[in-house]
Amino acid sequence: MLILLTAESLARAAPIDDAKKSIVSADKQIVSNGTVLKTLGREVAQQLTVLADVMQQLEAIRDRQRKATPLIAQALEAANAGLVAAKEDAAAAQRVLRDAEAALAGVRSDLGPTRAAIERAASSERKTFEASDEFKQASVKVESANAALAKERSRLDALMKSDATIGSLVDASTKAEAQLGTARAKSPLDDANIAEASTQWIDAKNALAAARAAKYAEDSAFTAAKKAADAAAAARSALSDAFDKSILNQPGVAEAQLAFRDAQDAVKLCEANVASARDALERSGRWLIVQRNNADAIGRITFDIDRSLVAAEVDLKRAQENARVIAKDLTEAAAKVLGIRDDLKDATDALNKPAR
Repeated sequence: MLILLTAESLARAAPIDDAKKSIVSADKQIVSNGTVLKTLGREVAQQLTVLADVMQQLEAIRDRQRKATPLIAQALEAANAGLVAAKEDAAAAQRVLRDAEAALAGVRSDLGPTRAAIERAASSERKTFEASDEFKQASVKVESANAALAKERSRLDALMKSDATIGSLVDASTKAEAQLGTARAKSPLDDANIAEASTQWIDAKNALAAARAAKYAEDSAFTAAKKAADAAAAARSALSDAFDKSILNQPGVAEAQLAFRDAQDAVKLCEANVASARDALERSGRWLIVQRNNADAIGRITFDIDRSLVAAEVDLKRAQENARVIAKDLTEAAAKVLGIRDDLKDATDALNKPAR
């Protein structure tokens, strides 16, 4: 009887032990999953905070976009209008410069013919002057005086050929010249020897020329003839100088000179117009750059707002996805806890069930 009671007791005790173990295991799992639920809850709260911040940023960007859009549109319209005006101004400045350069080329081409007209008029006046009786008579006197001087020079040259002093100087000059030729013909060249021979030849030539000049100066007939020739030449030169000073006052030359000056003035005026047109073109170019920069700046503002909006929308989608994943994990963890609680209830019921 005692043996049967013990076996029956053991049989009833086994399910009880299993239930207790199940209860203990369930309690541990509940505690563990509770910790997981708390962690997931905190993550959900954090992610909801992030989500709220992202949505707030997105709304701020959208509000900024709504407010900025009409202002940007107005600014862009103004910038585009300024850009069009600047382009038209630059094109007009380019046309003005092209016309000014063409006008300058035209008046510059007139300078040559007007200058040639002055030369032709001056040449004609000089021919008329040189054909005048006064100039012809002066020229006859020059030619006559030069002929007399040449005659006296020939006479003296003939006398000097028999002069011993002149002859020795001629010989010395000839000898020095020959020595210079010999020095230059040597190989290799001796620069010092050539320089010395050249100096001796120049000195000999100068001595000969000085001796001849002295002979000329000592002869009264030669000096009288030279004085007469110089006076005749000076008289003719005086006539030429007087004509040169008065040539610009000659009718034909004066008219051509006036036309040339008019052409010069036209060139200066056109050069000033070209310079002014270039300055205007440069200013138009700088203004065009400013307008392009303004349009680009407005475009960059629009681009930055659009990029910020896209980035915020991406962040929002990412935050929403993260929140969805965490919420899913939280739901799954809560379901596990509920399942564990059901198992705990079953184990508790089994433990409290009266033995048969």
